[in-house]
Amino acid sequence: MTNVTAIHPRLRLKARDLTGQHQYRFTAPRDASMREVVGSLVQGMGLPERDSSGEPQIFHLYLDRQGRHLRPDESVGEALRDEDELTVHPDVQAG
Repeated sequence: MTNVTAIHPRLRLKARDLTGQHQYRFTAPRDASMREVVGSLVQGMGLPERDSSGEPQIFHLYLDRQGRHLRPDESVGEALRDEDELTVHPDVQAG
């Protein structure tokens, strides 16, 4: 039996922002954390690194297939499948 992980050490993924105006196809290593993926996506998609008050903007990932938010410490290989679609959205603090 062939080890799929050895053949495909990276997953092909799709990401978009909440508006759908920024869409991005990328690959990610299976051992990368969601925190690392978010950092790469912010740069790759040209999303703002600072919020309107000048503070660092925090982003989260939503896994469309499962309808849930991904934890920053989850790994790509644990949480995602090839061709999964993610929504990147900013952390919004009420108040």
